[in-house]
Amino acid sequence: MIIILLNKKTITAGELAERFGVSRRTIHRDMDILSSAGVPVFAEKGSGGGFSIMEEYTLSRAVFSQTERDGLLNALSALKAAQYPETERLIEKLGAVFRQTVTNDRIEIDFSPWGSAENKGKQRLEVIKNALRLRKVISFEYVNAEGGRSVREAEPDRLIFRDYTWYLYAFCRKRDEYRTFRISRMKDVIVSDETCPERSVMFAVQNNAEELAVKIVLRFNEKILSRIWDFFDDSLISRTPDGDCLLETELPDSEWVYSFFLSLGSNAEVIEPPHIRKEVARRLREALIYYTD
Repeated sequence: MIIILLNKKTITAGELAERFGVSRRTIHRDMDILSSAGVPVFAEKGSGGGFSIMEEYTLSRAVFSQTERDGLLNALSALKAAQYPETERLIEKLGAVFRQTVTNDRIEIDFSPWGSAENKGKQRLEVIKNALRLRKVISFEYVNAEGGRSVREAEPDRLIFRDYTWYLYAFCRKRDEYRTFRISRMKDVIVSDETCPERSVMFAVQNNAEELAVKIVLRFNEKILSRIWDFFDDSLISRTPDGDCLLETELPDSEWVYSFFLSLGSNAEVIEPPHIRKEVARRLREALIYYTD
């Protein structure tokens, strides 16, 4: 009840009674108990009235169980590993409140690709997060799915972590509309001194309009099952009588789909749709030219 009062400016006895499944008389009795215990609860009558708690009241650390304290500090440690700004100071403050030292360094998030000598991905993400926090316009070079390069100027709106990849949702001044940028394809990110203007937008993560979803049927060898599980839920996979596996799902008809299927090599076969099957076969024939003497 204290937590509800802290999160709401005013709440009526009727709302509390419905929330806890008790009578209004019980709520009034509980409020008397809280007041007797030193919690500064007060009531206002009339329209818009109800129970409130003084803004200066600080919740005692005893309200949190040890499991809840550990969970909160571990969650912040995960944010710290992701290089989220000012998290370390927040962990230090909560550790002091809970009288608990945080020594959890067993979480590490690395955004650099395998084989890279330098973690540029983590540095790039840090720059973008700071731009988001300060609401500053950024500029960068972007490489799209077809390999085309362009210089963009954008107003960052939010970061999205989806399908093991970080994306930036931002207003692109070049396209004059909101776009989703894959952060690994953003190069030479520069934060300007210009503050982002206020824009009204209904947020939605969508594929590009030209990438229409199509039904995919993929037959693959069981030995790459773990790789398929990295991207698709087990409920989408079935077994064939001859021991192979079938993946049935819907995916955007995009460059990623072709790249993924080609990376499976001889361990997989596209069954449907016919146009993707033909395109994969064409690309395989073209690739074979480089390896034919």
